[in-house]
Amino acid sequence: MSIGVILFYVGVGIGNLLIMIEWAKKGYWEVGLEGPRNKRVMVGWIIGVSTIAIGGIAYRLTGFNPINKYAIALVYAIPILIVFFVRISMPAGQRQFYVAKTRMNFWMNPHYYQPGKILRAGNDLQKFSRAQQTAKLFQEAILPYRADTSFRGRLNLAIGYEELGMMYRLMNMWKDAKDSYEKSLSTFGGLINDYPNSAEVHAGLSMILFRKAELAHAQGNFSEAVEGYRKSLDEGAETDSEGDIRLTEGLIKNANEHYN
Repeated sequence: MSIGVILFYVGVGIGNLLIMIEWAKKGYWEVGLEGPRNKRVMVGWIIGVSTIAIGGIAYRLTGFNPINKYAIALVYAIPILIVFFVRISMPAGQRQFYVAKTRMNFWMNPHYYQPGKILRAGNDLQKFSRAQQTAKLFQEAILPYRADTSFRGRLNLAIGYEELGMMYRLMNMWKDAKDSYEKSLSTFGGLINDYPNSAEVHAGLSMILFRKAELAHAQGNFSEAVEGYRKSLDEGAETDSEGDIRLTEGLIKNANEHYN
């Protein structure tokens, strides 16, 4: 087998591999929802298509023919096996979280979700079976961490409750969202006491304070929203991005206009 043939199959194999790893972690439908935002899939697709295109040009110019049934079988079998091994090696709850998070991010696109506003489509989403399933996936993702007392386990639990609350918020399920946010805030409260210098904990606490404030904002509790937004800014002073700060300040202004 020539070096050209080997490089051809290596290129196709790497392309398949990158796509299959993301498929293993999130699922085929979820990878499709991400589209070009998933850089690993896009790189895999570009490598695979480019390799095949170069092979086609080489065939026309030199008669290069890499077709080998055993090599083809290997190129496609190895990524499928990797999908299997990736899935069985993932920590409990991680795949459910990836799948649920990917779906929720799709529903949080700017055309659907606007902070501080009730979602007109939220009631429809509440009835949508895939949205209901997504909330259950977040619940399943949380389960393994309820008894985990390690730093990472407690942080994952806090983040899991926060994401579950956000899913409920998108579905206009206000009480469920508030309950999940309270559980997240309580967990972050314990973490900040035990790990006061952790940037991850400060960033997470800033986010859950923002989420709670945004929930109050959407329900018309403007004074509570302003207080929560300000607490979020204080907590995330060293971790929030400029975009996050501008968004929060804009929501404070909006809530103040309604409150005053």
